[in-house]
Amino acid sequence: MPQFEIRQRRVGPENTVPAQQMGFEGVQQAVQSGQQALETVDHIANAWQEAEDLAQLTTATNNLASQQMGFESELANVNISAGEDGDFYKVLNEKKQYFQNKLSSIRANGSQITSTGAKAQYTQIADMAEMSAKVKLDTVFRQKLVDHQKVELVRSGDLMKQSYLSGNKEAKQAYSDQLQSNLAKGFIDEGEKYKYDQSLEDWDISRAIHIADADPTLALEMIESGDLSFDSPEDKKNAEGQVRQMQGLKKSQEQMAILNEQDDNSSKFGENYGQLTVGQQLSELKSGSDLGDYDKDWAKSMEARILSSKGITPETRQDVMSGFVQRQGSLAYGVRKSGGMSGQDYLRGSKKLKVDINKAIAKGDISADKGDKLINSLEKTKSAGLSKLDLSKSWGYQFNDGVDYLSKELSGEPLYSAVIDYFYATDAEEKPDYKQMAKQAVSDYTNKVLTGGVSKRDTVIAELKKAGYATTEDNIKFGLAQLGE
Repeated sequence: MPQFEIRQRRVGPENTVPAQQMGFEGVQQAVQSGQQALETVDHIANAWQEAEDLAQLTTATNNLASQQMGFESELANVNISAGEDGDFYKVLNEKKQYFQNKLSSIRANGSQITSTGAKAQYTQIADMAEMSAKVKLDTVFRQKLVDHQKVELVRSGDLMKQSYLSGNKEAKQAYSDQLQSNLAKGFIDEGEKYKYDQSLEDWDISRAIHIADADPTLALEMIESGDLSFDSPEDKKNAEGQVRQMQGLKKSQEQMAILNEQDDNSSKFGENYGQLTVGQQLSELKSGSDLGDYDKDWAKSMEARILSSKGITPETRQDVMSGFVQRQGSLAYGVRKSGGMSGQDYLRGSKKLKVDINKAIAKGDISADKGDKLINSLEKTKSAGLSKLDLSKSWGYQFNDGVDYLSKELSGEPLYSAVIDYFYATDAEEKPDYKQMAKQAVSDYTNKVLTGGVSKRDTVIAELKKAGYATTEDNIKFGLAQLGE
């Protein structure tokens, strides 16, 4: 490897060139070189300062953005409800102040910036971010206030309506003014106010119905006299129609209560009258009838029954008894069937049947014990039907279906006898199998025929009915002839 001599050149007076010897151009070059060196140093210093400023600005703006996102997320999920003292507005202002303080602390991220230029840039960025955050803050809390006010407006409407229904005639106008004020303040819009105004139109009708709940007649008098005012003739007509319906319903309910009470009283009399003397029985019937405790028609029929001696030991007419059984079955089916007869219709039908049974006993057409059996069955039907038990269920094969089956198989005296047997059998069961018991009644009749318990005439009538022939006297005679009669 070659060796180089390292020489050091010392700069001293002996190595410098006097300015006089350099000439003008030389001096100029030296000055320029010095200036370039100074510029380079300044450039490096400036670049370093810019890098430091950028780093501080970036850190501060990143922290600002991160905290602003957290601020907006918390703001979006803020929940405001009245405190223990019930003051919603106090809680609202406290929460808003909390977010305003938090926003100020977020802006303080720029306090670590030392550069004047970077601080100016950060201030500009922070101003924009703060302005955006304040807009969102005001929007959120304004909406919270609007939502609360809408709830309060509905609540106020309910309270004012109740006050109006109770007789405060000024409440309706006061609420209308309240709606207008809320519209002016921007808590509700025109569409919402229209809906509130529409509901106000129903207040007059509601007031009429409110009064009619207690006294429909009074409500009608107030409508007709003008004590109840309405926004339009149509509203008045509508209110009057509804009140009249309520009046009719109330009368119907009152009538139902009277019928039910009279029916209960007649049942109690039937259970206990045997313990009274005839004089006491008649006195009770007259007194109860005069007071309205007993239905007058029923009381008269019961009096006739008591005074008659024919119902003591009569030979019961099968056709009469069978007719009563079928009427009782129709009532039971009607009141129990979904969508069937009303309670009032049942009670009226039941009363009429009881009256007819009493009359039949008085005439001697049926015995008292068999008549009472039918009446007791009516009481069971009332208990099940009018209390609305099982009304939602399908009753399927009913008593009357069994009677229809018997009518297809038998006629005349055999039918009457089978219907009565069928009634006694089903009445004795809590949940009778009507279909099976109807078939059994026909089977029992057939056995009577085979054992000689049924006359040949009855047999002929039954066979004619079964074959679809008319049960005329000529056909019966022809049938008897076939049997050797």
